[in-house]
Amino acid sequence: MTLAGLGWSMAPVTLAAPLIADGRLIELAPQKRIAVTLYWQRTRLAAQLLDRLTQAVRGAAVAALKPNATGIGRSNTD
Repeated sequence: MTLAGLGWSMAPVTLAAPLIADGRLIELAPQKRIAVTLYWQRTRLAAQLLDRLTQAVRGAAVAALKPNATGIGRSNTD
């Protein structure tokens, strides 16, 4: 909806940067970015598929996202 001009949003820099460069999005407060800690939630139900999915999500996050100032989120194992 943001791209249609119907509102504003917060988006990760990796998603928003190409759209800003193309002029499809504008930053309301240029270069004043907010660090937001992300959490991955899942059921405690033991399931190998969920374990593999969790590992994949965490691996992708470590590769693509910057750690927060404390580094929390990069070394947590569960």
